[in-house]
Amino acid sequence: MLNTSDSEKRILLSVNIIILGFLLAVAFHYILGMYLGKGYPFNTFLFSPIDKFNDFFHPLRAASLKNPYDYYSLTGVIQPYLPLVYIIMKPLTLVPNYVAFGFVMLLFCLFQAFAIRFLVIRVIEKPSLQITSFLVLFACIYPFLFVLDRGSTESIIYIFIGLFFYFYYIRRSPIVSALFLGLSVSLKIIPGILIILYLADRDFRGFIWAAVFIFFINVFGFIYLSLISAVPIMQLVRDFLQQFSLYNQVYNFSGMGIGHRHTLWIFLQTLNLQFRVIDFGVLLKLYDGMILLLLGLIIYTVCMKKLSSWKRASLLLVSMVTLPSSLGDYTLIHLFYALMAFILLGDGNDIKKYLVLLSLVFIPITYVYIRITWVSDFLYPLILLSIIILLLREGFMEKGNYDLPETVRMKLQ
Repeated sequence: MLNTSDSEKRILLSVNIIILGFLLAVAFHYILGMYLGKGYPFNTFLFSPIDKFNDFFHPLRAASLKNPYDYYSLTGVIQPYLPLVYIIMKPLTLVPNYVAFGFVMLLFCLFQAFAIRFLVIRVIEKPSLQITSFLVLFACIYPFLFVLDRGSTESIIYIFIGLFFYFYYIRRSPIVSALFLGLSVSLKIIPGILIILYLADRDFRGFIWAAVFIFFINVFGFIYLSLISAVPIMQLVRDFLQQFSLYNQVYNFSGMGIGHRHTLWIFLQTLNLQFRVIDFGVLLKLYDGMILLLLGLIIYTVCMKKLSSWKRASLLLVSMVTLPSSLGDYTLIHLFYALMAFILLGDGNDIKKYLVLLSLVFIPITYVYIRITWVSDFLYPLILLSIIILLLREGFMEKGNYDLPETVRMKLQ
């Protein structure tokens, strides 16, 4: 059963870390900008103000074209998105850009507010602490603010992943959960790692449903784009793959995005840019090999070891935002689900180390600038890798219950 007293201590630990780190970052960048007269990137921990919301506006404008992948040839802005992004954006092109932006971000904010309320009312009894914790978790989490600053479509993926977890773990609906997982993967490939949860739980029906949804949603997307653009389906597939490949080439080798990324590749890339130790092509091949081995170990642990169900999900979530070569800091928002799980379901003193590590990735660690980037490019990957190693270690030590207890699941409804 949920221990409210212990859960309250856990959430307050995270809240205190987040608010302290947030206020320090705000004060630090305010001093650099207002008193020392420094411009971007020293006056903010977010992205360049002149480029705000463009992760939303660019795909929105691309969706107004018959073939959204033509947007690159017209503007030079890469469009590495799957068709579902443009299908969702298409009706939003009927209203002014900022109205469309406001609508999607409002949905995201409302969903996050509901998720935070879901958490705080279950673990905190004192109303004043509930309000304080809600405000900190809503307004002071760096990835959440980064999603809003960029207008990222990660907001929609976050909602779909949240609904996947809700229907999979709490409502026990494999088909509905598979639908939302299919929708999230059809927006961005990386949530596909979560399909491993079905195999780990020996829920082969859910696995098949998820695979079917992923396949048919994407097939429908390309067929839809083909019908409205009169471009052959295979040409559209080639256009997508070309844009996706170009995106990876630009961000893997150019150093673009450094300062606002957090993957293990960014750690190695930044080190190599600093010291020029090895050719980037060779380094990327070594990285790919290392990641395949680590991913195999993660899948083996999730499927074969007796790790608690919510820790399996947390391990896959952390891996999802750590192992790909290039992801923006807005993807860290998905780790809020892991933080919720550790607060609600954690037991024992060893949970504190996870709470501290997860809380650290929710603050902008931009206090030291090292030649070409913030120290966050080194610290975030190390923090995330530490969480992965700790969870793998637990898996091999076979700690914890294999499934979510029924009494706890009922309390979460």
